[in-house]
Amino acid sequence: MAEILFFILAGCFFGIATGLIPGIHANTVALVAVSLFGESGLAVAVMIVAMSTVQSFVDFIPSIFLGAGEESTFLSILPGHKLLLRGEGVSAIKFTIIGGVFGGVVAVLISPVYFLFIEEWGKIIYQFVPFILILILLVMVFWQKKQKKILWGFAVVVLSSIIGLVSLRFLAISNPIFPLVTGFFGLSTLLNSLRVKTKMRRQLVKRDSYPLNPVVKYSLLSTLAGGFVSILPGVGASQAAFMAGKLKGKMSSKGYLVMLGGINTTNIIFSFFILFLLGKTRTGAAVAVKELVVLDGNTLLIFIAVILIAIGVGAIAAEVMAIIAAKWLSKLNYALLNKIIIGLLFLLTYWFSGAVGILLLIVSAAVGLLTISTGTKRTNCMAFLMVPVILFYLGF
Repeated sequence: MAEILFFILAGCFFGIATGLIPGIHANTVALVAVSLFGESGLAVAVMIVAMSTVQSFVDFIPSIFLGAGEESTFLSILPGHKLLLRGEGVSAIKFTIIGGVFGGVVAVLISPVYFLFIEEWGKIIYQFVPFILILILLVMVFWQKKQKKILWGFAVVVLSSIIGLVSLRFLAISNPIFPLVTGFFGLSTLLNSLRVKTKMRRQLVKRDSYPLNPVVKYSLLSTLAGGFVSILPGVGASQAAFMAGKLKGKMSSKGYLVMLGGINTTNIIFSFFILFLLGKTRTGAAVAVKELVVLDGNTLLIFIAVILIAIGVGAIAAEVMAIIAAKWLSKLNYALLNKIIIGLLFLLTYWFSGAVGILLLIVSAAVGLLTISTGTKRTNCMAFLMVPVILFYLGF
């Protein structure tokens, strides 16, 4: 028991670290941990579960404050950046925390119903993965009021798809996802801030209140969305947020962040449930866990306990780190900070993906800037990942 508690705390620590550092993901650390400490079995497995859960809270901080999001959080850059520029960056993080806590707890509570659903329908749904993704793409393009935006949206989908196919299929490059996500959603945001000479307001640290009814509504929506996409390979938190947003209709930036926070956490939780139910691995963390433990009822109960502990730690850590980041950020020249972050993103891209990664970063940032200048939805850039998955499941 003492060993397991130690590894839970270690997992929480690593979850904070991987959440704060762009490009370092819990999946990577999990696979390294297996190679180094695989003999510890269950102890390392609970560390990985705790780490993944805590990261789902903390990784919104670089996404919102720095514009350097992971694949699962890059949609938070858009509404989160708006609040940041109004001096409400800490509030933006708090809204994702609210969603993560409520959504995560609800996911655990409804797990028996989820297990029954997956046992009955899980394998059937897998047969329709490419067609579901095609439907999502069509909605992304054509759910626009103006024909001009539909045309620009289609152009962005085509360009993003070509970039994704070339980089994921034909280029010999490690970690191509990082430069693509960073370019489409992070670097383009930072470059546009420099172009329009955005000025950063002093970040406020205040007590935020959010009515209970919207929190419950958006958290339940995030749980349903996270549970549904957990059985769809190639579909993550960002795509789940897009679909849930379309089903809900117009919502405030705060509501969207609550929903996205919930989806990010529930998607992690359900990925471990899917591992137990179907033996399928959707993340590097799930792959690592599968190699470490026997998947039985006792192990599942231990994981649920670890998840609940990690939800509490992740919520507290994310708020504390957001307050520290806000105080640090308010003392700096925002234009200079943007330039420093841009330089850091180029260095990280070169570190993870080499010179070819730099090229992908620049090309994807250009497409991201195209969406900003034409007023089209930047979610259309998600086609860079969705189209290769569609083609793969169609047999191409």
